[in-house]
Amino acid sequence: MSQPRGNRLFGSSLIAFVVVAVIVAAVNVLLGGAVWRLDLTQDRIYTLSDGTKDVLKGLDGPVTLKLFFNGSDPQVPPALRTFARSVEDLLREYEIGGKGNILVEKHDPQPDSDAADWARRYGVESQPVGMFGPDVALGLVAVKGGAEAVIPFVNPDEGERLEYDVTKLVTRVASPKKPVVGLLSSLPVMGGAPQMPFGPQQPPQRGWYAFTDLEKDFEVRQLNESLDSVDKEIDVVIAVHPKNLSDEALYALDQFVLRGGRLLAFLDPMCLADQQAQNPMMGMPNMGGGSTLGRLLPAWGVTYESERVMADLEAVTPTRGRDNRVVENPTWLSLRPGNMNAGDRLTAKIETVLMPGSGVFKVEPPAGVKSAALMQTSEASGLVDAMTAKFGPEGLRRDFKAGMRREALAVRLDGKFKTAFPDGKPGAAAETNATAAAGATNAPAATASLKEGNGEGRVVLVGDVDMLFDPFCLREVRVFGQTAYAPFNDNLTFFYGVIEDISGSAKLSQIRSRGRMDRPFDVVVDLLRDAQEQYMQQENELQAKLEQTQQRLGELQAEKGKGQEMVLSPEQKAEIERFRQQELETQQQLKQVRKSLRADIERLGAVVKAVNILGVPLLIGVAGIGFGVWRRNRR
Repeated sequence: MSQPRGNRLFGSSLIAFVVVAVIVAAVNVLLGGAVWRLDLTQDRIYTLSDGTKDVLKGLDGPVTLKLFFNGSDPQVPPALRTFARSVEDLLREYEIGGKGNILVEKHDPQPDSDAADWARRYGVESQPVGMFGPDVALGLVAVKGGAEAVIPFVNPDEGERLEYDVTKLVTRVASPKKPVVGLLSSLPVMGGAPQMPFGPQQPPQRGWYAFTDLEKDFEVRQLNESLDSVDKEIDVVIAVHPKNLSDEALYALDQFVLRGGRLLAFLDPMCLADQQAQNPMMGMPNMGGGSTLGRLLPAWGVTYESERVMADLEAVTPTRGRDNRVVENPTWLSLRPGNMNAGDRLTAKIETVLMPGSGVFKVEPPAGVKSAALMQTSEASGLVDAMTAKFGPEGLRRDFKAGMRREALAVRLDGKFKTAFPDGKPGAAAETNATAAAGATNAPAATASLKEGNGEGRVVLVGDVDMLFDPFCLREVRVFGQTAYAPFNDNLTFFYGVIEDISGSAKLSQIRSRGRMDRPFDVVVDLLRDAQEQYMQQENELQAKLEQTQQRLGELQAEKGKGQEMVLSPEQKAEIERFRQQELETQQQLKQVRKSLRADIERLGAVVKAVNILGVPLLIGVAGIGFGVWRRNRR
């Protein structure tokens, strides 16, 4: 006896359901250990860069990342809470990429808790949020064995470099031995009292942030300008505004490069920091010459004019003129991506660089040496006399002539260099003759001079020093009641990237710039910008009316007789009343602008909510109904 058709369909459906369930369970068991991830963010902010992946692969033991954040406090601002969640998400990517070598711990340093004690021990201090806000801790600590490294406060304003900071933290504890950097400078870049030819000595100055911050990741050794050799323990030499170096010092740098050393030199034909350090009298500009590396540059095929600066009409920077007016200065170069070598790893991600009073390099590398321009001017550029440029941009445009070609502001040279001292160490022959004349027989043998490189050397030349001076790369900001320094361009990004690259830490130089973690609503931002433009326009009109009224009041005051200055005349009263009426009307208009802005934002928010709440389900329902109708018609 055959079963009813309904029972057969039910049995078939039940069997199909069981089979599908078994298949799903089997797939979950087989692929349970697999991790499938897809980063759909615009800048792939949750995808670790190749440099970070290489660092994680090279770990020889587990590194623990401890995030301290008191997220349990309900008074923590929502924006900071959102940023902390983004930090946690990124640390999760490190944990996955580390494959067991990265351990992430989250701690809530509540008052009087063990977590709070550990946070203070590591140097993670709670900071006040606003004037009456709570104390918030958001710090990160890396621990590997007995090595520790800490970020006392993860600054939300520097979210773009968060991956770089975390990877650098891991690198510090994974490789405790720091590379050795030799610093040769005629300026007090590490701090100290300024040298003044006259008058009392000034109190010690704070060192330049670019160089004092190097001590976190490098062992910095200051070199004397009279050096005659470079210690073999030094991996990189940084020369900052070297002036009047002796032949012995130049010879030491020459031999350092020939044996495979790395040299980063910042030269400058018009160093503003040098003028400030020397404190010239009567406000007159310092008339000293620029810096140079003397006979080393021609030996490397480099031509550099230490008395002329570059002017570029397409890279002008607004500055204050002598009469306090804002003028466009073509010798203060504001460089953009078009000025960068996009194909070079050192400048591929650099977007803005400020170089006030830069020199340029013309390079014809000798055999065995390769060169690459890292930064260039536009074709609307040309050299001008440094002395003329020191007195401001007013007279530059009159006699300026563009060279109609791009000039190199920063270059890199790689290869086996030839010596600039073919006759050996300066003064060595005289010392040998003096020793022979004295009859010495047991004098130590002189080290043979290298005539050609026995290793691959690298030299990076930059035509400006002031780009590393704090006023031209940093601004002071207040972060939860604390003073911090935030970069307003990529000057330090370029500097640190070059140091990390030539010191062997090329992995870090690949990950400095990343996308923003907070994605603003572009339409709302446009509305705010439009409203702000209206606001500023009306505010300027109000300010103009105020100035006119004040001028009119001054004229009326001048017309009054002696002894009547403190008495308001009818005309003055009428002027004041009219201004008050204008001020009231303008304030009403400003209120209307804000009201319209809020209305536009609320209207936009209602549309977005409607689409999310109703539109998507409705679209799915319509698609389902359409699919059902299509199947029915097909039958």
